[in-house]
Amino acid sequence: MKRLLFLLLGMSFAACSSDETAPVEPTIEPGTITCQIVAPTNNAEVDPDEPLTIRGEATIENTTVKAVQLKVGEQIIPAVNTIPFSYAYTFPASQPEGNLSLSLAVVSAENRTSTHSVTIRLKRPDGPAAKADIVVAKDGSGHFTTVQEAINSLPSNGTTRKTIFIKAGEYYEKIAVNRPFVTLIGEQAETTVITYDDYAGKPLEGGGELGTQNSAGFTINSTDFMAVNLTFSNPHKNLAGSGQNDQAVAVGVYNDRAVFYNCRLVGYQDTFYVKNAARVYCKDCYIEGNVDFIFGDAVLLCQNCQLHCNRHDSVLTAAADHTNSLYGFTFIDCRITHIEGNDFNGRAFSTFYLGRPWKQNARVVFIRCEEPALLHAAAWRRMSEGVDAALFAEYQCTGAGAAEDRLAKREMGGRQLTAEEAATYTLEQIFAAQTNPNKYKSDWLPDPKIEL
Repeated sequence: MKRLLFLLLGMSFAACSSDETAPVEPTIEPGTITCQIVAPTNNAEVDPDEPLTIRGEATIENTTVKAVQLKVGEQIIPAVNTIPFSYAYTFPASQPEGNLSLSLAVVSAENRTSTHSVTIRLKRPDGPAAKADIVVAKDGSGHFTTVQEAINSLPSNGTTRKTIFIKAGEYYEKIAVNRPFVTLIGEQAETTVITYDDYAGKPLEGGGELGTQNSAGFTINSTDFMAVNLTFSNPHKNLAGSGQNDQAVAVGVYNDRAVFYNCRLVGYQDTFYVKNAARVYCKDCYIEGNVDFIFGDAVLLCQNCQLHCNRHDSVLTAAADHTNSLYGFTFIDCRITHIEGNDFNGRAFSTFYLGRPWKQNARVVFIRCEEPALLHAAAWRRMSEGVDAALFAEYQCTGAGAAEDRLAKREMGGRQLTAEEAATYTLEQIFAAQTNPNKYKSDWLPDPKIEL
């Protein structure tokens, strides 16, 4: 009588004696089954006070699965008896910290066995992750491995702010925020990256194209959003002569009261789309692009930000209809920079513009901003014949681009604010309901930056 043999590795708890433990690679007899624990990954740091999602997969060739067994330490998990699987494991109360092995064995109909094991490090968080409501980590050491899963786990009609801490890594996801009061905090802006590469001209099944608004890799559809220490990127380039609609939004804000602190918004054409009844505040951020890379009809205030042009003949802003608004796009104490030498199309970078009106009655103001020498003396340009701005203005800007002889050559009605006008450009007044009573029913002051 044939016996079923599981080649399971011994499991034990031990205090962490080193930072990493070498993984045990999958073993397999040729032509049968290869199994693997895909989450958590080897050496993942796991909080034993939180549920752990364990996922297993297998490659099956010319056979069937007879048996599956998962062990956590010395504990067999009876509920896992098929593959692939995703299992939420809850650690015993007062689980000690240290190394713990997870092992998987899969047996084929011919009694051939494949095994795989990983070692995880049990450690209770003592940093930002300990203070967050939810943790996202690509290596499986958080509550979720994707940002979208974490957002979807929140109440759809919540009234209190929930904080999601995202560990360092690149998260290739097309994300929609459809929950109010969501705060996303990255481990570090430069190393915690949310990216997706859709573009407006992408063909759709059944015909048509994706369109500019839907090209956004990260879309905010709910109110009261906050992002801290994150990079949002759309790497699709608007290459010269591509023959396609290359608008590629990195972040689209389509609802009210959104805040970005110390974030990086990186793209090419149409990086940052702010529209409808949105009021948007950016502080200490880096925004990069080229053609109309900050655009829309929302009320936007950027303070102490770096605005970076990455292609010759860049245009920073394309504001839309601000007919009934006292304010539109406002940039205070920002620094404008650009690439040196040739751009990605091979053209020498020699000039850029502050903006052009996308629709009638756009409003854009730069206050105490640093303007480099390659800013075109005209500063403002036209997008469509007959479309004019309600206000294109600057006030006390510095740098060679704001020299007196340059200011005298401003076009499209570009002018200097008076001191009395400039004094009204405060956080409180820009985001007050009176800015546009048709859109806003109450005053708003952005929530302070959340530190974990």
